[in-house]
Amino acid sequence: MAVRFTLSFSEKYFVIDGVRSLHLVCTTDEPASEKNLYSFDAEVSSTNGLYSKSWKNVQMPSGKKSVSIPFVPPLEWANDFTTNIGDIGYEKACGLFQATMTAHYTAYAGTLVFENDYTGYAAQIPGGVADKLLPTVGDITAEAVDGLVPAEWQTWVQGKSIARVTASHAAGSYGSKIISWRFGHGQEQADAKADIALKESGTVTIPVTVTDSRLRTATADILLQVEAYQPPNLTQITSFRCHTDGTPAENGTAFLPRYKLKFSEVAGRNVPSVICRWKKVTEQTYGMPQEPIAGQPLDASLEAETSYNVKYTVSDAFTTIDYYDYISSTVYLLHFMKGGTGIAVGKAAEANNLFDVGLESSFRRDVAVEGNLAVTGGMTLGGTDIAQTLTDLGNMKTTQVLCRENFTGVTENTVLKCGRMVFMRLCGLLKNGENPPFEGQEYQVADLPNGFYSEKYLPLVVALQNNLPCKGYVTQQGAVYVVPAQTGLQNTEIFTVGIV
Repeated sequence: MAVRFTLSFSEKYFVIDGVRSLHLVCTTDEPASEKNLYSFDAEVSSTNGLYSKSWKNVQMPSGKKSVSIPFVPPLEWANDFTTNIGDIGYEKACGLFQATMTAHYTAYAGTLVFENDYTGYAAQIPGGVADKLLPTVGDITAEAVDGLVPAEWQTWVQGKSIARVTASHAAGSYGSKIISWRFGHGQEQADAKADIALKESGTVTIPVTVTDSRLRTATADILLQVEAYQPPNLTQITSFRCHTDGTPAENGTAFLPRYKLKFSEVAGRNVPSVICRWKKVTEQTYGMPQEPIAGQPLDASLEAETSYNVKYTVSDAFTTIDYYDYISSTVYLLHFMKGGTGIAVGKAAEANNLFDVGLESSFRRDVAVEGNLAVTGGMTLGGTDIAQTLTDLGNMKTTQVLCRENFTGVTENTVLKCGRMVFMRLCGLLKNGENPPFEGQEYQVADLPNGFYSEKYLPLVVALQNNLPCKGYVTQQGAVYVVPAQTGLQNTEIFTVGIV
């Protein structure tokens, strides 16, 4: 009689957790009986044979066609399940259980006894490890590397500090190895440290994620207290002509500077300063700086029939900004330049061949300009800022997006900037190294060039993969990400519109 044997596992996929049993099943097509005895020698081994378990002479119960051999793989077997093989259908598979069997068959026919051994039976299933066997991030530290913030301040400053975040002593578990790190919203990298620009204030959380060779991840956060910072600002600037005692006078030789100063204290460490310089409008360079004192006039030796430009400079530990004001000459209803050909209304005439108006003007009839028209201030038409619109159109810029290695076959990578508006279209094939991209895992596909993204305003993003909507976003550092809605190669299209 020919007897057929099979070897299999009762599980299709097994997770090592040190508690649950794996079941090896030995089967025959004829039930065991007093005249037909079956026994089995079996062995189960780990992926690379590092661990194994064997059984000798396991008897088939009488009347049964199969026998199940239970076995609890110890946690140490995870040392041989260390490399992700999730492309076989189980996302977290990281190794194989492999089994072999020899069947012993004894048959009794009257006084005759027949004994045969059957070898060559084998079976395997994929296996993984329990979620509790995750890697560990280790110690996370941050140090300043920018040099912009004085070391003695011993603080982080918004928009000025760059923190070098380091994850030390990250480790896998039970044989896995750390293969990548991710800091904040950056891309995965092979280094255990990254430089992070601190763009926000308050308690800033920087997540650090490590990935091991099983593609298991662990995340820990480092919290940094970042002091708020905005550049210093002068508002409500006025420069009044006056006498040296501060009395307002149209022909005064002094002027009284007034302004409101706003600045970021940065925990009392940031001390701003304001200086001012002035010059005649007909001169090229400003005079020596002086520090204005609130409520006290500056004896500037102003000439009554001369107008002046005043430059206020505000500085703090990080930023210097210039502001400009104007001091008119003595007010005249109509004035003719002495010894020259200039005429002025509302001020003194100071330049030859110039009709100079120092008053706000309104024309009630048509105005014809046969020469060039120069506008140094704002220019509106029906409420629309024409000058800015013309400037924006004249400064329209188009450039290329820097694509990442996992974004190939790019057919469109254009970003357009018109004034403060930015538009981008990015088309290509999303890959994941030698593997297809996974559903739900984010991938950085490109970097926007400086000046074409905002550190404050996030753009509107529309992303498609194989013509299906998916998630896409642009970080405050100009990194473009997509999150596939399905696993597999992705034809990806990204559209953005934003303001800078």
